[in-house]
Amino acid sequence: MDARPGGPDAARRSGRGGPHPQEPDRILKNLISNAVKYSPGGGRVVIAARPSAERAGMVELSVEDGGVGIPASHLSRIFDKYVRVPNRETAAVRGLGLGLALVRALAEAHGGGVEVESLPGKGSTFRVFLPAESPVLANFPTSSP
Repeated sequence: MDARPGGPDAARRSGRGGPHPQEPDRILKNLISNAVKYSPGGGRVVIAARPSAERAGMVELSVEDGGVGIPASHLSRIFDKYVRVPNRETAAVRGLGLGLALVRALAEAHGGGVEVESLPGKGSTFRVFLPAESPVLANFPTSSP
């Protein structure tokens, strides 16, 4: 278990008895931070929140970037703690490999999940699904597709 404040096990060990209203913000901050860090200068990042067309009763939070992308051989491990994708282009990017583990832990703690689509040299799209009736989404703005 990661005992650091805000680490990937924070949602499970908090003992606060329910969802915390700032957790969608924490999810998005981690995804946006990665999108910016791994996109070359002048790259684009698109953020959206909408009712999921694929999963009934869920809200989809998505972050899409035009960054370096992730090779298919690494996609199965990127949500594990301390995993970073080795890449010459991003060797100077600082981080511990905890952000995506936290995203997954928070999404799953609220009955949701996370998916990624990525192509090297083209970018990545991360989609987080949370129950639409979740109290943490009560005041979270959504946009129409």
